Amino acid sequence: MRPIKVRKYLVLVTMCSLIFFAEAKAKIATHKSNGALDEKEDKDDKSRKPVVQINREALTLHKGRVRQLKVEGTDKRIRWSSKNEAVAMVDAEGRVWGVDQGVTTILAKVGKRKRRCQVTVAEKGLGLVNYTVIKGKGGVVNWANVKKKAAKKVKWSSTNPRVAVIKKNGTFTGVSAGVVDMEGKAGKKRYRCRVAVGIPKNAVYLTFDDGPSSDVTPRILDILKRRNIKATFFVVNYSVANEKLIKRIVKEGHTLALHGLSHVYRDIYRSEAAFMKNITRLRKKLFKLTGKDCTIMRFPGGSSNSSSKFNPGVMTRLTSLVQEEGYRYFDWNVSAEDAERYKSKGSVYRNVTSGLRKHRVNVVLCHDFGGNHVTCDALDDVIDYAQNRGYTFRRISKRTELVQHKPIPN
Repeated sequence: MRPIKVRKYLVLVTMCSLIFFAEAKAKIATHKSNGALDEKEDKDDKSRKPVVQINREALTLHKGRVRQLKVEGTDKRIRWSSKNEAVAMVDAEGRVWGVDQGVTTILAKVGKRKRRCQVTVAEKGLGLVNYTVIKGKGGVVNWANVKKKAAKKVKWSSTNPRVAVIKKNGTFTGVSAGVVDMEGKAGKKRYRCRVAVGIPKNAVYLTFDDGPSSDVTPRILDILKRRNIKATFFVVNYSVANEKLIKRIVKEGHTLALHGLSHVYRDIYRSEAAFMKNITRLRKKLFKLTGKDCTIMRFPGGSSNSSSKFNPGVMTRLTSLVQEEGYRYFDWNVSAEDAERYKSKGSVYRNVTSGLRKHRVNVVLCHDFGGNHVTCDALDDVIDYAQNRGYTFRRISKRTELVQHKPIPN
């Protein structure tokens, strides 16, 4: 080969080698750069907080129809609640079902954050969602504005046959006292209705506010124990000496409920935050003492009180807020008037007995603050009167029908 051609060949080979190595070096640099970016993105993904959101912000249901709500982006415990259980209800797992025609909001509370779903219930589906029967009696799940052929496809079952049983066609029978959910399935569709068994129509719920007191509360507890009657105690702050009374209330099967750490209207109704702090502090104190997490409450003065009028509209806002926070508040429809200045054993007896009504829930307001012995004096006679006329005494529970006043728009 001639020298000139050899030189050209060597130059060509050298240039190709340089180009090859340059491209390889560029690829390595690009790979490292991409790797660094990937690592940075991974770190950013790990440091970035997940977005917590509810899977539906609006939902339309038929009465009795069940739909599943979920909160995405969190592993924390979710507290579900309905602003109006008369329209729609929700269970601890986020399953929501329509109760009656209307609009309400389902709340999902994750820590301090809240997510909402607006639920609209149409006048279609089950004719009735909540049923009440006595032991040994029953009924049939009925439908409204639904074709018979579609209704027959729904197959029913009981979540607790010890309380009530149900045939696949929707015929149910009460077995023992309690509350049970009936579930219906038709393909992917789910339905739910609730059956309460053995809850008497002529029920009396004795409630005692403003205790415990060292002189009156023990007398009331003694009478209730002797008569085998359960009641509800809406308590306020208590001393170390009276801790034994709180424990006794729980031990003897009564309902321990919240009235508030303080009863001073000017302090507790000055703002929503002040009221919630008053309730929360008492709730924590009771839980520490008894292990009971109390969510049943009564507003000092009731939800229709006029003592909060110095803060216009506060009761309207509070009645909504406490239910959003998972509380169930009770007022009363019978009053002993035993917190009045002029009272006697006779007046307490007359006020209670004249206020009782058949075929409804009777929530009786009494007080067990210190020195209020007229209530103790009248209690046995009140019990005799009610039992002789077919009334049954019960304690308030989470299943008790709500008795609430209409807040005064002040």
